[in-house]
Amino acid sequence: MRAPDSPAAIKAYRAWSVRDTPSGLRLRSIWFPDDKVWTPFARFEARCNVCILRRFRHRAPKDGHSCGIYAMKCGGDLYGWALDNTPPGGRPVVVGEVWCWGTVIEGTLGYRAQYAYPASFLGVWFAPPADEARYLAQLSSAYGTEPGAAAGLDWAAGHGWGDTAVGA
Repeated sequence: MRAPDSPAAIKAYRAWSVRDTPSGLRLRSIWFPDDKVWTPFARFEARCNVCILRRFRHRAPKDGHSCGIYAMKCGGDLYGWALDNTPPGGRPVVVGEVWCWGTVIEGTLGYRAQYAYPASFLGVWFAPPADEARYLAQLSSAYGTEPGAAAGLDWAAGHGWGDTAVGA
């Protein structure tokens, strides 16, 4: 199902890789190695990586393509997706809520959006436990969000979330 040019933002769940920059910690895609970071206080816009080398481009997301900013409807599905899709190497992954808007294509488990911005950060995976609170605090400060609490979400129990959620 497709929600054309959503006038209201949809809140969903997302996982990001973290990059340490001279300006501090920044979010980036887990999969795409282009090092494009999510700029604080600016919307992140999807682009079609398949069409980059072609003479024509289209606005992402597009039906029939895999382009768009991915977000999951349910936190439990996000945890499973992250375990199956996070590249090896042990780089930290921050998970949280994300606002999605513009053209939004709904799938079975989630959405592909044209625009997105972090709503809250809920936890950190694949990072030393001593770094988890620092990551959440720095990212929340950089992006102007409140640290969220993972308590009560179906993926919080049994996955190390009880100790990493700030404000829980």
